[in-house]
Amino acid sequence: MSWFLLPADRPDLPRFLMAEVMVMAIANAAMTLMVSVLTFADRAAVPVWESGGLAVDLIPTTVVAVALISLTATPAVRLRVRAGKAPAVGQSNLGRLVRFMPRHLLARTPILCVLSFVLFVPTAVGLLRLAGWEVLPLPAVLALKAAYGALLGAAFGPFVVLPAACRATV
Repeated sequence: MSWFLLPADRPDLPRFLMAEVMVMAIANAAMTLMVSVLTFADRAAVPVWESGGLAVDLIPTTVVAVALISLTATPAVRLRVRAGKAPAVGQSNLGRLVRFMPRHLLARTPILCVLSFVLFVPTAVGLLRLAGWEVLPLPAVLALKAAYGALLGAAFGPFVVLPAACRATV
């Protein structure tokens, strides 16, 4: 049994998980990019530290992106597992880090949102501070936000997909 995500005796799960996580990362990057275009479209440059700037915008970006991942991917994965188009996952097939996550959507989503906020926002703000940026051109902001969205999708995807696939078999 893999301590982190997957058991060694289920070779079908890594391919399934990788495909799901890639889709989540791409979809989340696109969604984050779209929202960023709408948010910052009237500016040629975006302040990093001011009210309404990039650092402050990371808070809703992080929480909303992870909530949307959980709320949209969970039902989709469950439908595909029930239809036989995705592998079923039993509780014993979950690694220890995933096993602690609630399988119920409404219990798991707030936990993932809090974890994303606590882990990603301070890290991202710290990296912005280390970079020493005060103002960034809009194309750079859009690229950073798309990459950040993809990273969120990839990081939290397994914690959505595997419990959802597990619950679908109950």
